[in-house]
Amino acid sequence: MRDVAPYFLASYAFVVSHVVYQMTGNLLVPIWLAYVFNLSSFWRKDYVETNLDSNQDRIWSKDKRFMLPLYSFAFVDTVNWLWCLCLVADVNPARDTGLQFLFENRHGDGLGNWLVFTFVWGYMAGLNGLAGHELIHKREQINKLVGLSTYTKIFYSHFVLEHSSGHHRNIGTIEDPVSARQGQTFYEFFPQAVYGSLMKTHEREMERINTEYDEKCKQEDSMNTKAPLLIILTENRVV
Repeated sequence: MRDVAPYFLASYAFVVSHVVYQMTGNLLVPIWLAYVFNLSSFWRKDYVETNLDSNQDRIWSKDKRFMLPLYSFAFVDTVNWLWCLCLVADVNPARDTGLQFLFENRHGDGLGNWLVFTFVWGYMAGLNGLAGHELIHKREQINKLVGLSTYTKIFYSHFVLEHSSGHHRNIGTIEDPVSARQGQTFYEFFPQAVYGSLMKTHEREMERINTEYDEKCKQEDSMNTKAPLLIILTENRVV
């Protein structure tokens, strides 16, 4: 568990951000704290960034405890998403209780305040997609469902189909919308990736549906062709 604990950092960030929000109402403070923490770690003289060796990777990949940080992050982000919906809708489910302060707007009603609110928690939801990405690559159906939920909350559930059936097959080619072209700017790449992924998923699913429909029609035609022959043979036996 000592080796697993650092991977809960993303979940800790949610808790720290909410504590700061309740105390100050300023959501830029958690962002500032995160960057200060990262920079202070990076500039340490004993800082070393290494990958796992093959033996550790083999052992850790079979240890189910390393799934806990992924589940934790997905769960905490879902709770935070519901909390955000309550604040945006001005609904306090804990009204007239000792916990009603948790759902009170502390950042203000100005446009700038809401932009910061959307940016900070949207950023966290985007990071949650990293946990979802790991989970959809697992074989177990429950992991795939939990991974899908992280994208469903941000209306990006088609990623699950596009990533495995499209990106992994076409990576680095012109057919992959999330492979940047040489010399392409971010502002050119972003719409290509978002719109292209959606359209590629739509095209692939339409092709799958049409193929399955054609196969079903062929089977029905085959059954209809054989049916009269069976009737005739049965009648001959009766006669």
